[in-house]
Amino acid sequence: MSEPKVKAVLFSKEFNIGYKPLYSLRATKLSNGKFLIESKNGDGPEEVAVGDNFLGKGVISENINGDIEFGEFTIPVGHNLIYGVTAEPKDENKTKFSLFIKGSEKKFYKQITLGDIDETSGFPWQVDQYDNLVNAGKSVKVLPQLNTKTLFIKNTLEPEVAKDMKLRNAYYANFEYIDSRDNVTHVSRGFYVSNPIRGTVGEFKEEFNGELITTAKVRANNNIFTVSVRSPNDAYESHMLYEKKRDLEKQIASFEDPVFISKNKLNMNSDDLKFLVTSLKESLKETLESIKESNKTWVKGQSFFCGQESREFFMSKEQSMSNEP
Repeated sequence: MSEPKVKAVLFSKEFNIGYKPLYSLRATKLSNGKFLIESKNGDGPEEVAVGDNFLGKGVISENINGDIEFGEFTIPVGHNLIYGVTAEPKDENKTKFSLFIKGSEKKFYKQITLGDIDETSGFPWQVDQYDNLVNAGKSVKVLPQLNTKTLFIKNTLEPEVAKDMKLRNAYYANFEYIDSRDNVTHVSRGFYVSNPIRGTVGEFKEEFNGELITTAKVRANNNIFTVSVRSPNDAYESHMLYEKKRDLEKQIASFEDPVFISKNKLNMNSDDLKFLVTSLKESLKETLESIKESNKTWVKGQSFFCGQESREFFMSKEQSMSNEP
């Protein structure tokens, strides 16, 4: 059997020194596994070595990119690095770079090409022995690729499958995640549902514990795509909360309906019935609060890119039966 045709692709490449980078610190490599660590707030410099316990957070090691790691944290290594300014390569040959300022949020600073004369310093942009950008004696950390995320949209669901799963405008899909540091690939197989409501253009769903859950949302704003994700466990918990919400709402509507009460010959006096409805409403209120908390498990949207054909696919105004937030 031939492989399913890929209808559209969204992809993202994340550049960073680690998942918990510390850009308020910088390190310079000395010799024999030693480093000099300095802080933006003026602390230090402090000489450390591979194997030392640093700040009580973990043992220092040097990763494959030459940066310092301890516990979950990573410190950029270079010579006279500018605190909080980083660069990401924009071409395969690494001759063009985008510069960013890393504060509470990542902000674009400017774009440079190797050899260009900087307007402020009057010196050309070059690469130093750390493979970082250098200009007028100061350097900018060039970030390695941390991971790649790709959403592949494939064949449309067969009518009988779509009917059984209660989905419209649904496609088979894979969400692929490649960790560049460990060279490990994770693939989630599921479904992409075109769903242009509430600011989204679609959702990625997968089966987990016998339920169909939403683990990614695709949004578009001015032709810029962002994808928010959450873990299957968090998605499953949220899904079950919405199921509970729908069940409680149905029960409340039934017990407040005189026709339902009469038809089912409920042997309950008005006080008992009132107490039951009040209890159900209290439970619904608690469930709504839990849903509000579960919505916080979404990881903030990351920018994704695609070609023109894929863009047209994702921006098509199709509707689906999916209505789970």
